[in-house]
Amino acid sequence: VPEKVPSAPPLAVSIRVNHEKNDSMHLSWEPPPHDAHNGILQGYQVWCVDSDDQQNNNWTIGSNQHNLEISNLKPRTQYWITIAAVNGAGVGVVSDPRGFIIN
Repeated sequence: VPEKVPSAPPLAVSIRVNHEKNDSMHLSWEPPPHDAHNGILQGYQVWCVDSDDQQNNNWTIGSNQHNLEISNLKPRTQYWITIAAVNGAGVGVVSDPRGFIIN
């Protein structure tokens, strides 16, 4: 049976802005439900889009890591984060965008 991409997004996506450093945020998540993996998870793809200039950053993260620190963020800027699980067939269903603002 050919592998299909993960059929659900990662769960429990959580964003915590670091107000001490004020230019970084901490993202954490849980894997999608096991029956949605559709094969062996190879990792996660994370996208962060800056609302001002639509600049898009992305990271590829190994399957055993469930968090990411994003730094060098601009003050008074709205950002949107999405995340998807990846297996041998490719990138799966993307999470709903989560917004946050750096003060």
